[in-house]
Amino acid sequence: MNEQPKTAPVMGTENYVGRVMRSKGVDIKQIIYFVEIADREGYSAAAKSLSVSQPTLSVAIQKLEKEFGLNLFYYNAKKMNLTSEGKLFYSYARDFLAAYNRMVEGSWSISREIIGNVSIVAAPVLSKVYLGELLSIYHEKYPGVTIHVEGKCGTSGLELLESQDADFAMKMMPIDESKYDIIPMVNQNLKLGVHKSHRLASRKAVSFRELSNETFLTVSDDYSLYRQFMKNCENAGFTPNIALSSTDCDFLASLVSRNWGVFLMGQSIWDSVDNKNIRLLDVTDADVTWDLVLVSKKGRVMSNASVAFAELAREYFSGKLADGRPL
Repeated sequence: MNEQPKTAPVMGTENYVGRVMRSKGVDIKQIIYFVEIADREGYSAAAKSLSVSQPTLSVAIQKLEKEFGLNLFYYNAKKMNLTSEGKLFYSYARDFLAAYNRMVEGSWSISREIIGNVSIVAAPVLSKVYLGELLSIYHEKYPGVTIHVEGKCGTSGLELLESQDADFAMKMMPIDESKYDIIPMVNQNLKLGVHKSHRLASRKAVSFRELSNETFLTVSDDYSLYRQFMKNCENAGFTPNIALSSTDCDFLASLVSRNWGVFLMGQSIWDSVDNKNIRLLDVTDADVTWDLVLVSKKGRVMSNASVAFAELAREYFSGKLADGRPL
């Protein structure tokens, strides 16, 4: 581009910014790249400042020019200079970035103003496996909120929701969705843990009916997992020999490693304990679904802190966090 093209028609800043916002082919990075190139008078210095490649900047400018039908730069003495219409575009771009930065800063200010308390009921082993990273992200985002995790199990979680002494409870499906809102967390199959010396240790899978003479370890009888286990025993036609029950899944897993008995639990829980002496088997001919959800009382007026937690949890467990953090 050796000649400066004719000056573009003047349009109001508000209309221009609106056009940028509505444009499907332009993103904020392209505007940032354009302004930096204009300020640095070339690709090389701008690329170094932005920590991107020069081809990336070149493609961005080509897209901008194509989108708006403008010639933004011309070369003079090996420098990139703004054309007349490029200068007008530059003034609007600076206005746009200023408005964008105010929006970002304002949004951050709003998020910082979310204060209060969030209370969650969950079995200790579930808190360890599923809440650690989520709550760390939440605390970083909303440092003014106090978080309380109640290590209760079984039906007490729903009772605390009903009495409004807790905002959320971690539960196993099925849940009455006419009474509770749910956020899906994880869906896995239960695995049977046996000691490495057990007669089934070399197997990859076992039919539930083959377990009629086994010694079982189980969770306590107010757990959904216990009721699921007993239903499977009933369907298989036997009454289980239960050596010990507990609310502590870590403890039950440790007893499997001591060859006390066999225990059915979700894969992620097995992964969280010392399982070097344990072999895990798939179980057939039984309901071995393990569908965990985060539950809140339907119709309850939620605080801003609780609403923010629910939104973050939904993104986290769906794997759609904006910062790309893994589950």
